[in-house]
Amino acid sequence: MAGGDQPKVRSIFYEGLGGVRQALWYHLDEMKGKQFVGFYASPHEAAEGFETLSVEWNEELLKKKITIRGVVPDHPSLSEWRNRDNRYEHIMKIVPYESYSAVNSIEVGDTFVRILAFRELQAVIIENPDVARTVRQIFEMVWGTLSEGNRPDEPVNLS
Repeated sequence: MAGGDQPKVRSIFYEGLGGVRQALWYHLDEMKGKQFVGFYASPHEAAEGFETLSVEWNEELLKKKITIRGVVPDHPSLSEWRNRDNRYEHIMKIVPYESYSAVNSIEVGDTFVRILAFRELQAVIIENPDVARTVRQIFEMVWGTLSEGNRPDEPVNLS
């Protein structure tokens, strides 16, 4: 049933560094002054060029006053990123790598979910407000179970 009030739902697939760039910049203007939430990954297996692209994207978030709250693995490849968290206004909860060793990130905007595969340089955007709301709720449930106020050098305990 398609009606004028129904939001447009679609999935978009991106490949390569240029495609991942498009996926990262997807709806960025609509997110000005808002917050992404997500489950972020370790870039230790990321394809060449991905980390540089990530820095560019974070600089763009800073300009647009977009913040991030996320769950990240405790991995040495992320130590430089944890040093940048305050600058970029990221609030991250760090979990033991043994429990969460993701190499793909899942991020939620207002109306979409973005999945990034670092190794393969692939991305999928699911533009669907209901899916975004569901994944955001899952994130909030996980976020609520993790310790508050953990420092970057103190992984939280999942047990």
